[in-house]
Amino acid sequence: PVTITPIFKEKQGKEWISYGADDNYGTFLEELYLGSSINSAIINGVSEMIYGEGLDAHDRNDNEASKEQWLRLQMLLNESEPQVLQKCSMDLKLYGQCYINTIWNNSRTRVVKFKHLPVNSMRPGVAGSDGHIPLYYHNNDWSNKRSKPDVIKTFSTEDRTEASRVLHIKRYAPSFHYMGIPDWNGSIGYVQLDISIQTFHLANISSGLFPSMLLNFSNGLPTDEEQRMIEQKVNEKFSGSANAGKVLISFSDGSESQPTLTPIQNNGTDGMYEYLSNEVTTKVLTGHRVTSPLLFGVKGDGSGFGNNADELRDSYSLFHNTVIIPFQELLLDGL
Repeated sequence: PVTITPIFKEKQGKEWISYGADDNYGTFLEELYLGSSINSAIINGVSEMIYGEGLDAHDRNDNEASKEQWLRLQMLLNESEPQVLQKCSMDLKLYGQCYINTIWNNSRTRVVKFKHLPVNSMRPGVAGSDGHIPLYYHNNDWSNKRSKPDVIKTFSTEDRTEASRVLHIKRYAPSFHYMGIPDWNGSIGYVQLDISIQTFHLANISSGLFPSMLLNFSNGLPTDEEQRMIEQKVNEKFSGSANAGKVLISFSDGSESQPTLTPIQNNGTDGMYEYLSNEVTTKVLTGHRVTSPLLFGVKGDGSGFGNNADELRDSYSLFHNTVIIPFQELLLDGL
């Protein structure tokens, strides 16, 4: 079903906020990521661009204080979960938010470890009157009603009673206080359409859903078992992906004994699906704010990379400044 606008709201008697009306919005986004080739290519590419070559600091050698801060950052990342920042970059693009489990040292003077918390495993608690969310709930399997979630307090520099805290980083979106939404939310319907077209063509080739030939036996009506055997042998010989289309077989009690082969003309759906395929590509690229399809290996109207070098360079510069840098700043500001 088309689920373009998620619903995150408080429910009476519930301590946490469901991830969508059916608490399944995270899984829905994951299916769109895994099921559409163009969508997954863009999400993978953008998340890799967000992380780039990792963290750096232009002023790390300016003075002793900067050097010390830089060394502490390196120690923190070395002690943290491997690829924690890469995973956060992926989550920011895929879900529009990410969660980090921060660990204070025993004296509560420094954060000494980061752990990545999968977005689909987290649920925010109900906010107070000031809008602050005090608690988050973690459960690796929310579908298991018997599984009790872990309760983790929100990260705070003032309250350091518990060592383990949750840092929630999300994109701002109007009317969405509790959770972030992906920046490609507007093209979700077209991503679903891309998956549906792919599924249709695969089923059509694999199963021959649309027959391309009518084979009529007009030399009498055989028994049901004989009809089944004849149909099975004809399909074994002529159908399949190497012989596009399936044969539609009929039997009639006519006077002629010679079978009649009648080609079935298509209704122009091939042109419609070609149009839809191009439309899907355009709309998905637009939803991700992609300035040129060449950035993600999708060939545009040009003849190739060689003739589009200037376009590719300018498109990358524009895409980096308008899409990648805001994501990087969002992650850095959160950290």
